[in-house]
Amino acid sequence: MELSVAVAEAGHYDVIVLGLGGVGSAALYWTARHAQEQQQRDPTAKALRVLGLEQFELGHHRGSSQDHSRIIRLAYDHAHYTRLAPHMYMAWRSVEDECGVTLLLNTGILVFGASSNRVIADYADAMSAQGIPFEDMTGEAAMKRWPQLNLNTGPEGDRVLYQSDAGIVDPRKANAAHIALARARGAYTLDNTRVESVLPMGTGGSYRITTESKGVFTCDKLIVAAGAWTNHCLKGLGSHVPMTVTKEQVTYYETRHLRKFAPSNFPVWIAYDGNHEDYYGFPVYGEMGTKAGMHGGGKEVDPDKRDFDADLHARDKLNAFLKRKIPDFLGPIMYTKTCLYATPPDDDLVLDLLPHHPNVAITIGAGHGYKWASFFGLVLSELALKGSTCYPISAMSIKRPALGATFDGSKTGPHKATL
Repeated sequence: MELSVAVAEAGHYDVIVLGLGGVGSAALYWTARHAQEQQQRDPTAKALRVLGLEQFELGHHRGSSQDHSRIIRLAYDHAHYTRLAPHMYMAWRSVEDECGVTLLLNTGILVFGASSNRVIADYADAMSAQGIPFEDMTGEAAMKRWPQLNLNTGPEGDRVLYQSDAGIVDPRKANAAHIALARARGAYTLDNTRVESVLPMGTGGSYRITTESKGVFTCDKLIVAAGAWTNHCLKGLGSHVPMTVTKEQVTYYETRHLRKFAPSNFPVWIAYDGNHEDYYGFPVYGEMGTKAGMHGGGKEVDPDKRDFDADLHARDKLNAFLKRKIPDFLGPIMYTKTCLYATPPDDDLVLDLLPHHPNVAITIGAGHGYKWASFFGLVLSELALKGSTCYPISAMSIKRPALGATFDGSKTGPHKATL
């Protein structure tokens, strides 16, 4: 007996999610879950119809939520993130419990850079403020523990922070798990369905979504998790969020030292190398090799016209950094893979309701959002279904002045980037 996925058709839905990448697939799952749980508590409650629309095939590699691994961590350099990070882990664990599949791999994390680098101190301050335990050590001490490192020593040497509750979240498995669980709870999905326009329907708070190939859909609640295509979705709602869309990349290396960089022997890491050059990397996972990249700095692109070619200059800079700091991490290049960042002017995440459209919830990942995917999906579902959330997300407001977003032609504040 063959079982098929319920087919979505044009028509009306209570909630529609635009974009089924990392956060969008999570929002679909949590919305379907919350709707089903509400009906179980109150059998007289209306059964909600929930739909997710994706312009490409599910699991595609054209956006931001792809590949084998993303870093997940409690360690952050801002207190508003360290306050929320434990909830992030709780959301992922809940998904793991329901699907019975391991999505997270614990490795610990190293955050390091020159002892004079203020960002390292910010990490220590933010973790201390939240009571997150971590180890603070010199370059010498870190190299004794992880001889794979080649750090600067002495009074002006490197400072290294180690936090044990960190590791890898697997986007391939996690996105698929969210979709599968959402469908099991009654949600519909349509991929290869590009949205042409999103328009309000009168003053009642409903929305009309016209697609290029699958007809017209309407909904009472809308969740926008479209990444680099966010403003395309917001145009018909009179809103615009300044963001820079860039092509970024990671490179896999066929290291000759697999055991040294097995997840049990070497953690994920983030390095602040000065001159606004930040690097990050992973032990052996997903491929039989190590993986590293530079955070940001990629070329600005049109997401519909960009290529998938490696930036050789950026890769040369990464190679040079690794040769200095973690030389055995290197090996013959297996391949370089690209993705997109959609980054607001202040490099911070967005998670909020859209002004003038209280039935529209929105998120933007800012190049460091995947670890938050399941938790953000949970919050987006609450914002959509209830109009509010109990979690402290005010720092990610779409109305913050540094963002400079516009709503119906009214700007919230100046475009001011804060590093």
